[in-house]
Amino acid sequence: MNGNALFRLAGPDIVHDAIDDGIVVVNLTAGAYFTLDGVAREIWELLASGRSRGEITAELAHRYDGQPQQILDGVESFLGRLSEEGLIVAAGEGPPPEPSSVLERTDRKPFAAPVLVKYTDLEDLLTLDPIHEVDDSGWPHVKSPKSP
Repeated sequence: MNGNALFRLAGPDIVHDAIDDGIVVVNLTAGAYFTLDGVAREIWELLASGRSRGEITAELAHRYDGQPQQILDGVESFLGRLSEEGLIVAAGEGPPPEPSSVLERTDRKPFAAPVLVKYTDLEDLLTLDPIHEVDDSGWPHVKSPKSP
């Protein structure tokens, strides 16, 4: 994966919101939703702010205590998973990451690989067409198969 690669949300059907210490991301087209905590949340926030893969990796290396290859592998794997799930798409290349001139932090936490947790239990409701597929009582009441 290119170190300067930029990504963006895959489209208007990808929505997200911060809830407590995490982020919930919903793919309205697929009907799946995801939770992002810890490092995963930080990567998502950095992606949303327009940071490249290299900038994200450099920032996490500054924030966390871990081997550079471990952090790089974690970022690449997580970005790959976000892409596989249709949440992000490539958006060209950004500038190369700037060398860090910040002093080494002593308060760094151990790096833990980011995790994307997927839920599909609300798929039927999230993909329901609220205009054409609901009964007369409205959403989220699905029309019975015998209804016109």
